[in-house]
Amino acid sequence: MPPHFMIINTIEDAASAISIVVAIGTALVWVFNRLVIKPLSDSMDRLSSEIKDFKNDSKFEHDEFRRHFEELDDNVHKHDEDIVSIKEQIHTLFSNNRGG
Repeated sequence: MPPHFMIINTIEDAASAISIVVAIGTALVWVFNRLVIKPLSDSMDRLSSEIKDFKNDSKFEHDEFRRHFEELDDNVHKHDEDIVSIKEQIHTLFSNNRGG
């Protein structure tokens, strides 16, 4: 290694070198946070928000589907009762016609 490359003769020289390394390291950490960590954190926050929105929308749609299904089930049940009633009426009409 050449003699002019890294010559630290005094404590002041060492403190200066350490200060420069710390300043460069701090700047690199700040740049890394601004270019990598913050955008990643923002993206994760947006994704979390979108997942919550999707969950709420899915729950709403599920509840609407369930309500609609229950209405259809009630209608089918009512129609079944109507069919039974009509069958009984037809049976009564035919029984009265045969007997009279």
